[in-house]
Amino acid sequence: MTSVRLFGLVALTMVAFAANSILNRLALTDAAMGPASFAFFRLLSGAGCLTLMVVLRRAGWPRVSWPQAAALVVYALGFSFAYVALDAGFGALLLFGGVQVTMFAGAFVLRESLPTQRLTGGLIAFLGLVWLLWPNGASAPPLMPSVLMLTAAVAWGVYSLIGRGATDPLGDTAWAFVLATPVALGVAVPWPGPVGGSLRSWVLRASRFR
Repeated sequence: MTSVRLFGLVALTMVAFAANSILNRLALTDAAMGPASFAFFRLLSGAGCLTLMVVLRRAGWPRVSWPQAAALVVYALGFSFAYVALDAGFGALLLFGGVQVTMFAGAFVLRESLPTQRLTGGLIAFLGLVWLLWPNGASAPPLMPSVLMLTAAVAWGVYSLIGRGATDPLGDTAWAFVLATPVALGVAVPWPGPVGGSLRSWVLRASRFR
């Protein structure tokens, strides 16, 4: 029963991740939202919601994690700029595979014990990335957007590795969003794109899963 419940939760999480990629892709392309302004408003909305949650619990703010905030900025900006040119499915596979490879690399650096099944899964993820990015004439994925998405994946993996030791996950995440928001604004000012976007872009952004 426990295995079935775990499988269900993992499946639900993966569906949410995939839906997040689709909604963000639609907001950036079909609904005409510039990538820099999109990343800024995404971080701003997250910072607002998380700050409200921290205030309501009345437990005070935890320590500031600048590396985690920096990783969040790189993820949000890389993700947004990459999805202007990448398909939703390809971008999602690239992101998830890159995160997994980064997490496994972190485990090796930290000298953690890795079971054979996890090593096999990490190898499959890495080979999948190689296969996806292998040049194949006209069907080859665009290089720069792929590099940006892989950069976002590495940043998200680093963010997750740093967060493993958190004693206050909610507070740490809130701080990361609060600190990342002004940096994203600094990028959005010189490259705003269509800042307002359409009503559809705002609905899609509000509907995202992360």
